Amino acid sequence: GEALLWCESRKLKVGAGARVLVPFLALDRNLIALDVSDGDLNTADVRQLSSALATNDVLQDLTLRKATLRVQQLRTAAEVDLSDQGLAVHDGIALSALLGVNTALLSIDVGGNELGETCNAIARALAHSAKTLTSVNFSHCVELTDDAVVALASTCTQLTSVNFARCARLTDTAMAALAKACAQLTYISVERCTELVDAAATDLTQAC
Repeated sequence: GEALLWCESRKLKVGAGARVLVPFLALDRNLIALDVSDGDLNTADVRQLSSALATNDVLQDLTLRKATLRVQQLRTAAEVDLSDQGLAVHDGIALSALLGVNTALLSIDVGGNELGETCNAIARALAHSAKTLTSVNFSHCVELTDDAVVALASTCTQLTSVNFARCARLTDTAMAALAKACAQLTYISVERCTELVDAAATDLTQAC
């Protein structure tokens, strides 16, 4: 169908029919704000758009659902705090792409959001780019897996603070990886991680 547009001062809001514009939006280097929250983008559309935005140094604000993501901050900032922002799966897809090019990141907080399984893509993106990361908060990311944490621990070895409270899928495997690889850990929260047993707690205590 036709895409409904509203544009002013390099700020674009796209309504129904937004999907047809994704290839063009991905190539645009003039916009400073893009709002597709009223559009009909699916996860594949968001991946295509987000992948392009990872190399876009012009766009400032991206709104996929309710929250507005600060694109350049996600790409370049040393500290990113997105706790309790009402982020959803579409936002998580964008985060994994944008954070995946941020080599300066030291601290990231995505706790308290409903990112679904995209929290794992975010963790892997951090493992790829943020080798000097010292603090992560994935609290309430209930879909976070051992594999994602193992990947994070294997390359982000300078971690000093990790918060995995209420990440109910994590087991001793993730905790053992942290204990082995992250010798500088001084703070760990695994409150209500119900799959953990005493062996994991021992590993973590020794690491700290």
